Amino acid sequence: MQGNSSWDLPGEEHTIFELNGNKFGAVICWESIFPGLFRKFVKSGAGFMINITNEGWFRHKIPHQYVAMNVFRAVENRVFLARAANTGVSCFIDPYGRITGRVEQEGKDTYVRGYLTQEITVSKERTFYTKYGDVFVYLCLMVSCLIVIMSFFKSKKYH
Repeated sequence: MQGNSSWDLPGEEHTIFELNGNKFGAVICWESIFPGLFRKFVKSGAGFMINITNEGWFRHKIPHQYVAMNVFRAVENRVFLARAANTGVSCFIDPYGRITGRVEQEGKDTYVRGYLTQEITVSKERTFYTKYGDVFVYLCLMVSCLIVIMSFFKSKKYH
């Protein structure tokens, strides 16, 4: 059935949830690979983030890459991240990118049963990236282009 039900449409805003006075955002599945999307939640007031995901269709091949991407999101925005995966890696990641807890059984961290609780800190700090996004990347790109252009003019002088 094709339709225009609300289940088929993307959201129009970034919802910030509140629990005991602490604000947080949630990204679903692979949305956490998009730094700009993740950043919008933190910039809108989220003091920590949650990633809920189903990685069953990957088998054992890719879940650790998604954990690594979540590490980057936590560091870029200096927030704790709680990751709950029904078949992938469920873990806590601190604002410095350290995995501080992981659901494991017999040395495995995918396709395992279990749960994990941990105290986290709610961040009020905002990084340069959270505040300004990719402006540093664009600045580096402009400077690099300027250097390349200048090198063409400079090399003609010596021939």
